[in-house]
Amino acid sequence: MQADASTNKLTFYGIVIVTGGPQARLFRKPCLFACRTSCKDWNKRKTAAQTSQKPVHKHETHQFPLDPAGQLANPLKDRNHFHTQDTPLTIPAKSPVFGLGTALLGFALFATHDVFTKYLGETYVVFQIIFFAMLFAFVPMAILMLADKQVDNFRPKHPWLVLLRACLSLIAVSCGFYAFTTLPLAEVYALLFAAPLLITIFAIPILGETVRLQRWAAVFVGLVGVLIVLRPGTSALTLGHVAALTSACAAALASVLVRKIGPNERPAVLILYPMILSMVIMGCLLPAIYVPVGLPHLGMMAAVGFLSVAAQYCVISGYRAAPAAVIAPMQYSQILWATAFGYLFFDEVPDVYIGLGSGIIIASGLFLVWRESRVSVSARNPVSRTPTPRFGVAPTHFRQKQQENTTVKESEPR
Repeated sequence: MQADASTNKLTFYGIVIVTGGPQARLFRKPCLFACRTSCKDWNKRKTAAQTSQKPVHKHETHQFPLDPAGQLANPLKDRNHFHTQDTPLTIPAKSPVFGLGTALLGFALFATHDVFTKYLGETYVVFQIIFFAMLFAFVPMAILMLADKQVDNFRPKHPWLVLLRACLSLIAVSCGFYAFTTLPLAEVYALLFAAPLLITIFAIPILGETVRLQRWAAVFVGLVGVLIVLRPGTSALTLGHVAALTSACAAALASVLVRKIGPNERPAVLILYPMILSMVIMGCLLPAIYVPVGLPHLGMMAAVGFLSVAAQYCVISGYRAAPAAVIAPMQYSQILWATAFGYLFFDEVPDVYIGLGSGIIIASGLFLVWRESRVSVSARNPVSRTPTPRFGVAPTHFRQKQQENTTVKESEPR
């Protein structure tokens, strides 16, 4: 009855407007249509609010706010509460400054993580370090995953691709740890920063990415920077250099696979499976390489695990609060920390070739991120959405899942 009365009133107001003069007759049909549509929309919204308590979809024609009592405001009776602006339906995003700060903190924690790895590598084999680091990292990561109410099971939808990505991640971590134990920190970072260049190449056959002349030129210049760091012919290539490049290649392939299967897989699957695989394989190798661990060194191995989890959490939080094009370049701040830590703790001073090659590689990576941030240049943004080879899952995948949980899904435009 209340809806019928409202309809009659709105129709009556429309007729009054139409019959107000000869010029007003032009608005007869639009006025009646708007009045009747408004009342129907209000009636549907009130029924939905009283029965299912479903959220109001932003794409609908009119927006009716709630009155102070929590009921849907009537545009006829509660004129003070009626407005035509869109009502916010998403949780307000944090400041981009917050995202920038948390990302920088996360990359600093990664660099600190690598200092402990390098120090422990003087005494222990990297497989033993990885086993204990993953063991200590598994506990807080598992708690975070189990606390997620959206996770109902850990069964992958693409089991073979998930297994392949887990193996690639294990290769990347193992080779990276070995490179840190044998090469200067800054030199290892310079070689690992070749991963974004390789991601651009691997994205062509795996993701169907179209790479045009400018990005190809950036990749070529970046690879020249890698050659400057390696200095073939003038400096002997060691197993550490091979391990660093292998880590970059494996990390790039794993990152591209995340971009391919990430939308269909849960973050918990993409994180926990590589950790479990690492602990199983390293645990099988442990009896042959085990060295008794003292309590201080055990604490350092625990720090490696905890720092890894904290660093990933910080960078993921940064991606949730700021655009990918803003956060992705911040990964290159790690080379500043590596230079400082190498000088303070290991008496490492990068030579001019490492400095020049690192600058060229970083400039090429920044250019790739900038090109992908432009409209109609890249369909999948493989580089800007995969900023660091230490990630078990792309940060924007977490951001996508968060938006699915906190944002009302919008319908396709009619």
